[in-house]
Amino acid sequence: THNGNRLDVHLLFAGLVTVALVVLAGRVLRQTTAPWLRRPAMSLLALLLVQLGLGVGAYLWRFTSLNAAMTPALGLLLLAAHRVTGAALWGTLVMLVVRILRLVGLTEVGIVRQGSGLRLDADHGR
Repeated sequence: THNGNRLDVHLLFAGLVTVALVVLAGRVLRQTTAPWLRRPAMSLLALLLVQLGLGVGAYLWRFTSLNAAMTPALGLLLLAAHRVTGAALWGTLVMLVVRILRLVGLTEVGIVRQGSGLRLDADHGR
């Protein structure tokens, strides 16, 4: 929960995430008719709209005089729903990316230990 410090960073990254999700979902929706890719892409856009709306509501409750018109329970509900929707967005995004990776065959790329780190091995399994 923000206390007002560095809210600008939250808004900056929210904007960047919004652009990235719209680009990804738009690209999936334009380039495929496969329902198993289109459904999560559409879900991403729907969840994004809900998330942005909840974020505006949470901001109004937390940082403006409109909080006098809202009950504390409503304000806390907005904050909690904003967090839960963010988690749902993340989960939907992971599911879509995994499906895209399966489609292009990148899950066959091996991960090989190299020194103290890891590297991708594009020749794995070939």
